[in-house]
Amino acid sequence: MKTVSLHSRLLLASMIPTALFMVIFSIIVVSFRFQDIDSLKTETGAILLGRYSVELNQISENQWATLLQHALEEPNLRSISLVNHQGQMIHHAGPQLSYPLANIQLPNNQKSSDYNHIQQGATDIFIKATNQHIQQPLWLLIELNPNYFTIARYEALIGVTITAFGLITILMLLISGGIRRWLEPIKRISQQIKSIDSQSLHKRINSKSVGDLALLEEVLNDFLQVMEKEHEELKHSIEQANADLNESLETMEVQNIELRMARNEAIEGNRVKSAFLANISHELRTPLNSINGFTQVLLKMQLASKQRDCVETIQKSSNNLLAIINDVLDFSKIEAGKFSLDKQPLLLEEVIFDVLESLSPQAEQKGLEQIAFIYDDVPKKVMGDALRLKQVLTNLVSNAIKFTPSGEVVVRVMLEDTRPTHHLIRISITDTGIGLSEAAKNDLFKAFQQGNPSVSRQFGGTGLGLAISKNIVKLMEGEISFETQQEKGSTFWFTFKAGLCQDDSAHLINLKDKKVLTLESHEKNAQLLKASLYAAHADMRVVSEWPELIEALTDSYDVVILNGKLLNTETLPYLQRIRQRFSGFIIMFTGITDHNLEEAELQQLQIHSLTKPIRPRNLLSLLAHGFLTAKLNPQPSNTSLPRLIPDLHILAVDDHPLNLKLVCTLLNDLGIKVSAAENGQQAVEMAKKEHFDLIFMDIQMPDMSGLEATKLIRQQEQDGQHVPIIALTAHALADEKENMLAQGMNDYLTKPLQENQLIYMIENWTGKLLRSNTTQTQISLQKKHVPTLALVDKQECIKLAAGKIDLAQDMLNMLLKGLDSQRERLIKSYQEHNLPALLAHTHYLHGATRYCGVPRLRTSTQALETHLKMALKQDTLATIPEVVRQHLEHLLTVIDELIDWRDSHDANFILHTTVS
Repeated sequence: MKTVSLHSRLLLASMIPTALFMVIFSIIVVSFRFQDIDSLKTETGAILLGRYSVELNQISENQWATLLQHALEEPNLRSISLVNHQGQMIHHAGPQLSYPLANIQLPNNQKSSDYNHIQQGATDIFIKATNQHIQQPLWLLIELNPNYFTIARYEALIGVTITAFGLITILMLLISGGIRRWLEPIKRISQQIKSIDSQSLHKRINSKSVGDLALLEEVLNDFLQVMEKEHEELKHSIEQANADLNESLETMEVQNIELRMARNEAIEGNRVKSAFLANISHELRTPLNSINGFTQVLLKMQLASKQRDCVETIQKSSNNLLAIINDVLDFSKIEAGKFSLDKQPLLLEEVIFDVLESLSPQAEQKGLEQIAFIYDDVPKKVMGDALRLKQVLTNLVSNAIKFTPSGEVVVRVMLEDTRPTHHLIRISITDTGIGLSEAAKNDLFKAFQQGNPSVSRQFGGTGLGLAISKNIVKLMEGEISFETQQEKGSTFWFTFKAGLCQDDSAHLINLKDKKVLTLESHEKNAQLLKASLYAAHADMRVVSEWPELIEALTDSYDVVILNGKLLNTETLPYLQRIRQRFSGFIIMFTGITDHNLEEAELQQLQIHSLTKPIRPRNLLSLLAHGFLTAKLNPQPSNTSLPRLIPDLHILAVDDHPLNLKLVCTLLNDLGIKVSAAENGQQAVEMAKKEHFDLIFMDIQMPDMSGLEATKLIRQQEQDGQHVPIIALTAHALADEKENMLAQGMNDYLTKPLQENQLIYMIENWTGKLLRSNTTQTQISLQKKHVPTLALVDKQECIKLAAGKIDLAQDMLNMLLKGLDSQRERLIKSYQEHNLPALLAHTHYLHGATRYCGVPRLRTSTQALETHLKMALKQDTLATIPEVVRQHLEHLLTVIDELIDWRDSHDANFILHTTVS
C-alpha cells in the first residue's frame, strides 16, 4: 500500500474541519434564504388579495370578469377565482386550480383583514372574503405561480454553494503553500539523512531550521555522533573478532587433524581388537578342542570310578570355559554392531524343552523341579532365531537354577498379541531362589554386573549373560525385565516378535474314556499333568503319597503314572508291588541322572520311563502309541544299518599337532582310514597324488591357509572328481560361512569338535552310513541320538491326510502300488548313466512321500536327490559318483522293504485299527 505523504496528511488535517465549517455555514445561509422566500410569497399573496378585493368592491358586478382577467397580468399570479358562499365558482381567470375546489374549505370569518393560506406541495392558494356588507359574501381565491419562488430557491442554493467552494479552494491553496514552506526543512533533513551511510557518519545535518525543527536537527546530530562512535567501536570489535576467528579456525584445523588421526587410530584399534578376538578365539578353542575331544575318547574307555569323575570334571570345566569365551565374543559382536538374527521356522516347544533338558543335570543336582507351561493359544510353529532364543532362555533358566537352593523353576509361555505380520510372545521364568535387593535391580542388565560382588565369588560367572540377553531381545523387537522379592524368588520375563508360520503340527491325541491314576506330590507338576490329560479328554486322579496309591490301585484304571522320586531309594520293590496289583500301562518319570534301575529291569516289569521335565507331547504320544518316544527309547530297526565301508579314506589337515591327533583318533575309532597333513601345502600335494572321500581342512594355518589350499585342490581336480572339503574353524566373530562356501568348501564345523558332528558330516557328504563303537543308533548334528526311522508311520499317515482315514489309506495304497514301476525306472536310468532322468524319478518319488507316512523312504529319496543335484552342478555326466551309487542302493533296499511290507500287510485294516 502506498504511504500518504506528510504534506497530504497535514493538508487533509487542515481542510477537513474547514470544509465541514463551510458546509454547515452554507446550510444555515440557505435555510435563512429559503425562509425569506417563503415570507415574500406570503406577503405577495396578501398584497394581491387586498388589492383585488378592494377593486371588486369598487366596481359593478359586470366588470368583475374583466378585472379578474386583467389580474392575470401580475407576474406571480397563476389564476384568480370568485366563489359564492355555497362554494360555487362565479368567475375564474387563468388555468384551472391545481387543487380541486371541492377540497377547499372556505373560512367562516368575514373580516376583511383576514385571509386563509392553503399550501399543498408547490401550490399556494390564498382566500379572502369580499363584499362583507352583503349578507352572503363572495370569496376571492388566488393561486400564485410556484416557478418564480422555486427559481429563487435554486438561485440562493447555487450562489451559496459556489461561494463556499470558492472559499474552500482558496483556503486549500493557501494552506498547501504554507505546509510546503513548513515542510521544506524536514525535507532537507530527510535528504541529508538519506545521504549518510556507514562511511559518512562524520557528516552533520544543516537544514537552517528554526524552532522545534532546529531542536530536532540538534537531536539528530547528537544521534549521528553517537552512531559514529559506536561504529568505530563495532569496527574495532569486528576486526578483533576476525582475528580471534582466524585463530580459532587454525586451532580447529589442528583439532580436526588430531581427531582424524584419533579416528584412524580408533578404527585401527577396533580392527586390531577384532583381529585379536579372532586370534584369541582360535588360540583358546584350539586347546579346548583337544581337551574336549580327548576327554570324549577317554570316557569311551574302561575307567575307574575316580578316573571317570576326574575326566568328567575336566570336560565340564572346559565346557564352562567355552561358554565364557562365547559370552565374551557375543558381547564383542554386540559392541561392533555385527550381532544379527537368522530367522527360520521353529517349534517353540522344541526350543523350550531343549533348554530345560540340557539344564536338567544341574537342576536335579540341586533337587529342583523344572516345569514348563505352554498355554493353548500359543502357536506351535513360528518364525524366529531358535539359537538366539535358546541362548536367552539358557541364560535365564541357568541363572534361576544357579540362584535357587531349593524349590522349583517354572517356565511359562504366553501369547500376548497377534498381528497380521507377527505374534507377540511372552516367556517368563519364575524361581524360588534368593531374589534380588532393591539396590541391585538397576544395574542387573549391565555388562559384568551380578547383583553384588559376593554373587560372583559364590556362584561364579562373567556377568555378561543378562547383558547379551537384553541385546538379543532388543533385536527381536521385544522387552526384558523382572520382578523380585528378596529371599522369596524372582520372575524374569521377556517378550519377542515371532513371524507367522504355517502350523503343520499334529492333531490332538484323543484319550477319551481312559482313566489315569497319578502319584505326584509336586503341585505344579500335578497341574501340568491334569491340564495335559484333560485336554486329551482323559479322566485323572492324583495322589500324593505311596500308601494312598496302593489303596487306590485297581485294574479299573488304564494307566498309572509315577513320580520316581516318591518311591525312595528302593525303587524296584515298590515297582514290583505295583505290577502285582496292576496289569495295565505304567509310566514312571525319572531324573536324567537317576540310575536306581537298569533298563532291563524296567522292561521286565513292562514299565516305561520318561525323564523330567515333564513334556506333555511325549507323555500323550506314549499313551496313545503304547511305546516310548523316539528320543528316549529308540526302537530297533527292521533292518540294521550297514556296517562301515572299509575303503573310506579321509584326509585331516591341521597345523596344531593335538588337534590333528584328535581328529585322527576320532576317525580311527570309527574304523576310517585317515591320512594326516600338517599344513596346506602338504594337503595339496597329498590330494594331487591320491583320491580321498572327504577332507577336513583347518582354516588358519601358517604359510598357506585352508582357503588357499582349497582353491588349489579345486583347480587340480579332474572332470568327474569333486572331493567334499569340510572347514574346521575356531573363529567365532565373522560370518564366514558364505566366504568359505564361495572359496570352494562344502560345509564347515566349529571347534571344539564333537564325535557326533564328524559322523554327521561324513554320512552327509560321503553317503556312507556309520555306526560308532559306542553308539547303537545313527547320530546327527542336531541330536545325539536319533531313532531308526519307521518304515510305515501310521499316525503320520493320518496326520498328513488332515485326520481323514480314508484319504490316508488311498494315498498310501497309491504310493505302494507304484513302487514296482518306480524301482524299474530308477534302475534303468542308473544303467543308462542318465543322471537328469534319475533325478526326475527320484524327485517324483520324494514328492509322493511328502503325503504319506513313510519316513524311511522319504529320508532316502531326499538324500539321493540332494547328491544328484550336487553331481549335476559339477557337470558329472560321464561317470556316476560313488556317493550317488551308494544312496541309490540304499533307496532300492528301502523300496524292497516297503514292497515286502505291502505284500504282507493290509494298509486299510492297519490304519483303521490305529485310530480305533
